[in-house]
Amino acid sequence: MQPHMETPATLAACGAPKLDLAGASIGSESNPSLHNLQARRLMRRCAISLTMAAIIAPLMHGEVMR
Repeated sequence: MQPHMETPATLAACGAPKLDLAGASIGSESNPSLHNLQARRLMRRCAISLTMAAIIAPLMHGEVMR
């Protein structure tokens, strides 16, 4: 007996939304404005410099630095 698997055509016929995550990227390394926002919020919250906050923010948000 084979497991039941829905095909994209079957899902579309049922009205399910089409999921295309190939181009999706949410990390702040792909969005400089998000990284800047995280650093500025950390700067205000912890009373540290923007340079220091820019270094610490990715670590606090669980992102890998390159």
